[in-house]
Amino acid sequence: MYLQRLGLHCLTVKVISSFFLAMAFIAVFSLSAWCSGERYKPGDVIEVFRNNVNGWETAIVVPYLSSDFPAGRGNYCRVWIPTMPTITEGVEITVKDTRPGQAANLAEIPERFSENPPDAALPVLKALGRTWPRNRTSSPQSAVSAGTRATAARSLVSSPVSPLPQTNNNQADLSSKPVVLGSLPQLPGTTWKQLSDRKTAVVVPLHLFCRSGRWEVVRDNFVGGGMMGSYRIEGSKLILKSSTDGKSDTYSMSYDAGQKLLLLTNNSVTLRLLYRGTTECK
Repeated sequence: MYLQRLGLHCLTVKVISSFFLAMAFIAVFSLSAWCSGERYKPGDVIEVFRNNVNGWETAIVVPYLSSDFPAGRGNYCRVWIPTMPTITEGVEITVKDTRPGQAANLAEIPERFSENPPDAALPVLKALGRTWPRNRTSSPQSAVSAGTRATAARSLVSSPVSPLPQTNNNQADLSSKPVVLGSLPQLPGTTWKQLSDRKTAVVVPLHLFCRSGRWEVVRDNFVGGGMMGSYRIEGSKLILKSSTDGKSDTYSMSYDAGQKLLLLTNNSVTLRLLYRGTTECK
């Protein structure tokens, strides 16, 4: 009887041990699977492919916004692109259109920015000696040699900075205004966010009017490549020409200076564009 009880006790211990071992394995596996879903973290220097003209561009990963679709995280990441400095909260881009950053390509990051970059990008930019309004008087650019900046660039790519918490600084500069001549804003060198009338809209395009006459549309949420073309202005008319099919659309422009809202109207649609700042696209 004693041996039977002892055997039953040993069997019970084995069953309990196996159960906890299995639960531990599941927990570890689940954690590793969850972690593997996020390829990048805020502060990582990567490259993104936006279109065939821009090619691969240097970008810095920034935190997700609360409005980003949670189910898409891991397949998409939010990045700040230095050639689009006024979009300080960044844009979302598919992971398949990204690759690890290269130290040599960090040279394309502008020397100075007219607006404050997002917090996640600050360690990278400081290491490279870049400047922006909040520290323009300290002039770190003059204090860091080119050789030191090159070494810092290599270390940033091989050892990305630690994740930083999301802050309220990841917002556009609401105080900036476009240059207005007459009753209309000057479009060359500006960025505008298209507002949607649908409350559940997922895609929010950003319209970039480059100084060269190139027109670029960047998807703010779930970037899928966007679109490109050219634009020209004739009085109060804006003509947009798509590089995909060569078709042109003509819009009548009107501007609400108080709301910084540009209305583009043709026979079939009205686009509402909110001013977001300048752009360095070429």
